[in-house]
Amino acid sequence: MEKKYAVFLVPLLFLFFSFLLADDASAEIIIINQSKPVFYSMEQMVLSGDFDTNKLSLTGFGEVISGDTAKVYVLGSPEDILVSNVLVNGGVVPVSFDDRGYYMVLDKGKFKFSADVSFRSRGQARIYVPGPVNEVKFDLLNGYAINGDQYGAYKREIILQRSEKVAMLSEGAFKYSFAEKNTFTYNIRYRSFGKSLGQTVIDLKNGENILSVSGVKHYSAEDGRLVLELTGEEANVYVTGTFSKNSIRMPLPEGRHHVLIESDPERKISIETDAEEIDLSQSSISPSYSNARGFLASSSNFFKIDLTVLQKYPSLAASVSRAVNKIAITEKGSMLAELTYNYANTGVDYISLDAPGTPLYAGTGYRNAVKLTKDAGKLYLSFPKTQSGTLDVIYFDTRKPLSLVDYVEVPVANTDLIITQAQTQVILPENYYVLWTFGANGGSELPSIESVIIFLLVFGGIGYMLKEKTGFTMMYVVYSLGLYIFSPLLLAFSLLVSAALIVKKHISNKSMKWMLAGAAAIVVLCLFVVVFFGFIMQLGTFNMGSSTASVNYASDYAMVEEAAPPMAMQKSRAVLGSGEGALNVPVREGVLPVKIELPALGKSVTVTSHMVNKEDPLKISVLIVRNWVKYPLYLISIIAGLLCLKELKKR
Repeated sequence: MEKKYAVFLVPLLFLFFSFLLADDASAEIIIINQSKPVFYSMEQMVLSGDFDTNKLSLTGFGEVISGDTAKVYVLGSPEDILVSNVLVNGGVVPVSFDDRGYYMVLDKGKFKFSADVSFRSRGQARIYVPGPVNEVKFDLLNGYAINGDQYGAYKREIILQRSEKVAMLSEGAFKYSFAEKNTFTYNIRYRSFGKSLGQTVIDLKNGENILSVSGVKHYSAEDGRLVLELTGEEANVYVTGTFSKNSIRMPLPEGRHHVLIESDPERKISIETDAEEIDLSQSSISPSYSNARGFLASSSNFFKIDLTVLQKYPSLAASVSRAVNKIAITEKGSMLAELTYNYANTGVDYISLDAPGTPLYAGTGYRNAVKLTKDAGKLYLSFPKTQSGTLDVIYFDTRKPLSLVDYVEVPVANTDLIITQAQTQVILPENYYVLWTFGANGGSELPSIESVIIFLLVFGGIGYMLKEKTGFTMMYVVYSLGLYIFSPLLLAFSLLVSAALIVKKHISNKSMKWMLAGAAAIVVLCLFVVVFFGFIMQLGTFNMGSSTASVNYASDYAMVEEAAPPMAMQKSRAVLGSGEGALNVPVREGVLPVKIELPALGKSVTVTSHMVNKEDPLKISVLIVRNWVKYPLYLISIIAGLLCLKELKKR
């Protein structure tokens, strides 16, 4: 029985509450059938009235093209505005809302509607137009819509701004840079007190031409005024552009602000002002040029700028701080060289290198290979512009095979650029001695003059003490020289024997002479220890002036016979150079070159030159001799030693 009455109770309660709330509710629960497609067109909506009252009138018209229950959206967002008292074609129509906004349910046909729109907030108002609406117009008192009337509105947010003056605090930083184009940067921070910022105006007093504005909702510049539409309670505005006047005034009417005035290095700037100058470290503006000056200024202060264009000297466009040229020369006459430049370049587009022979590789930076190009028979490369660059070039040349005694012209690469320090390292086979290097100081394996003098004094004196004869002394010096070249250890043993003979020579049978003989022995031994080892150290370090010669013992490469390559590979090969030192290498046009490493032949001679230029290019040559010459010297030394021994046996 209770279930039977419950069936009638639910509809009755629904009708009762619907009748009770019909007059007071601004939105109703509407259930519609959305299974059928509906189409409508909203031609126009007009929002009008006094914005200060927080209540506006909304009117519009359109047409439901198809469908009996069409949801026609008007405005949103429901949490900020209230749409009520909706009349359609003179009759009251219920209104409801969803996540898109307020809507009316209309039948097919044309319609005109009106409604009241109430705003919850006192500041800026944001309304949402779900659309589509062909035209949204505004006719407001004490307010306006940012960006004005809207056309083709669909899912669009519109900000309504109040016309009342909002109390705000502004803090500005103004930068003026004089150059080919005078540019400015304004950074202004706005902050309101309890309300939205709204609209503000900046007076363009310095002939400003606006290029960009950021941090605003909308801006317009006309008649010397920059109108900014700001949203929220805080805004950070950046304005950039160019200006034309040399008399500068502050754009903001109130307060003191940071000002920075500067010019590029090509202009001499003079500033006349009554503003307070501050240190740049106290300024909130970062300078772009080194002659910048900082100030604190208000709208009552003035700046008068006087500019003078300075004359310019021609600038050094490129230079090489350090050049290293390594050249490896084999016995067969192959000469493989690597040139490395540490350079700075700001104005040279191409670099020309006079590198003998055939270029094999070029790279800029760290192993960044570039294609090899030439002009007028020289290597001609694009020269990257940088303050700290590296250029690496490898080239190959040949000469006749090295002979017993040879004068070798080193294939040094030169350029038109000035080189502060040029280091040339000649890599030679270890079985050659470098007698002299021409074109630079040092670079020789011969002992220095000081070493030769010490050697002659020490061993000439010992020979003369052994036998007070000039001929014997000369033979003893020749014998000692050969012994030193063969083995310094044997030379030390020979010196001990010579010292013993000298001591024995000066000892007599009388007892009073024993003390003198002992003293002589001590003197000779001290002479041996101090002078000989000092001499050995002196010979071990050759004085090369500004260069060094070092000997590194390393195994040479071995030649291995290989089978002949296929014909397809032979077609892409080339012979570099001529004679015994020529190389048969694979080549291909259009690909980047690969780097080839220099061989370690066992010996290197390094010379250093300074301030190398085009008028005085590097020309390095070396005089070398094969180490076979030591064998005739050994023979001469043995003969001299035998003659010395024969002379010592004579009474």
